[in-house]
Amino acid sequence: IINSIFMPYFNTFLEEGKKRGVTFTAKEQAITIKLSNLPGKSGYGGWTISETNTIEIDSAWLNYNEAGKERLLLHELGHLMLKRDHKIQQLPNGEYSSLMYTFDNNPDKCSSSIFTGNLRRMYYLEELFKPNTPAPAWAIDNMLWKEPTQTPQTLVVGTNAWNKNNALEVLVKNSPNEVSYKILSTGMSLVVGKTQTVNSEFKLPLATLFPNLAETPLQNYEVRMRYKLYGRGFEMGWSPNNGENPHALISNNCNGETNYMGISNNRGGFFVNYKILQNLRDTNDLILQHKDNYAMIWLNGQLIFQTDLTAGTAASPLGMNLYFGASQYDFEFITVTKL
Repeated sequence: IINSIFMPYFNTFLEEGKKRGVTFTAKEQAITIKLSNLPGKSGYGGWTISETNTIEIDSAWLNYNEAGKERLLLHELGHLMLKRDHKIQQLPNGEYSSLMYTFDNNPDKCSSSIFTGNLRRMYYLEELFKPNTPAPAWAIDNMLWKEPTQTPQTLVVGTNAWNKNNALEVLVKNSPNEVSYKILSTGMSLVVGKTQTVNSEFKLPLATLFPNLAETPLQNYEVRMRYKLYGRGFEMGWSPNNGENPHALISNNCNGETNYMGISNNRGGFFVNYKILQNLRDTNDLILQHKDNYAMIWLNGQLIFQTDLTAGTAASPLGMNLYFGASQYDFEFITVTKL
């Protein structure tokens, strides 16, 4: 007996297995998947009982995004129908190597498989049915940043083209945080003070600093920033092109560590790169490049993350927000280039 809300994911499991030469008899497919309330299980949402061929999914699953729903069902079906155990081995870049990852007895409570983009989804599906699948290129490429040598690019936002109209002042005035800023010819300094609001941050849309971004359609682009941190690192969220596939670059504070760079997305994944730290009280160079539905991020010349993205139907303004905690941030420049 399979609850109808789970049937699409069960069918996906069967179809993807068949593509890879893994099929199941009618008897093997005679399983139960039901919606339950699982005390203490809501953190990862599922429970497999092999003795009764049953999978129970916590009701919190109903609030997951689509990829998160699919990923959990595939994980539990991996237990029940593929007889796979949990796996916490990592890929060369530090990401989980399998959808069978677990938080149980795992010191890394911060990361989970990023199930976004066709390249990543196809790898994790391949590994699910073929555990000896080699590491994909996106997990082993350690591409240092090199200046492009192709055709000259169109500068959308130039160095120190800071907005000096009333928009930023109004944003600061209406913020629940204590915020002050200075815009000079050498850059912008931002200071965010303490606030009574728990976990409150100062949100600064990039279009507030550079109003022309709000009306500039972009398909392929590159964003560069050079900045200094004096405390908690800043966070950056962006929606490539069409408002879909929102991602965030986050200074991670998990397990007491600070300023390790993490990547999160709305597709049910989060990856903390424990190899790369932001500099404190020294400059950081960040480059985000989105080209032909492929995104890459470099920090201080080192590749942090790469993935393919769902193709947008048309170019649209770059949606990007910066989030700041209680600290000081000095930006030498922010530039946006149309590729």
